[in-house]
Amino acid sequence: MVSDRASKTTVVILGASGDLTKRKLGPALFHLMKSDLLPDLCSFIGVARSELSDEQFHSLLREGIDSASDSEWAKFSDQVTCFQASSTDSASLKALDAQISEACGDEYEDDRIYYLALKPSLYPDTLLALSEAGSINETTGSRRVVIENRSAPTTNLRGH
Repeated sequence: MVSDRASKTTVVILGASGDLTKRKLGPALFHLMKSDLLPDLCSFIGVARSELSDEQFHSLLREGIDSASDSEWAKFSDQVTCFQASSTDSASLKALDAQISEACGDEYEDDRIYYLALKPSLYPDTLLALSEAGSINETTGSRRVVIENRSAPTTNLRGH
């Protein structure tokens, strides 16, 4: 989708309370920010089934990032929030979709990256829920889904 509007990118990590987010995704996103390799308007939303406040989610991420100065960490954590939902619940994902859309408003192109930091058996139901929620509809911006390859046996994603 081509637009004259500036883009706002939201990276949504589904399965955010897990070890992958703490050990790999959080540090990777932090270092991309630190190296100015992310879009100017970029935010991160961790989606977890467990009830985590933004501060608790920040603490989880901070454990995996040991090279941050206080000012670097503040810049990064200001862009990070947590949203409680199951990745397979389309109603919860629809509420998340509405929250992201509202934050973007009409001023920005609403680009999103959904990162599935989940066990492979959840991929089909999560993709179905994202679709049912309208989260991967590209009418207001680009949408990408990243599926973590953990060298697991192939899962039939077309099984639904």
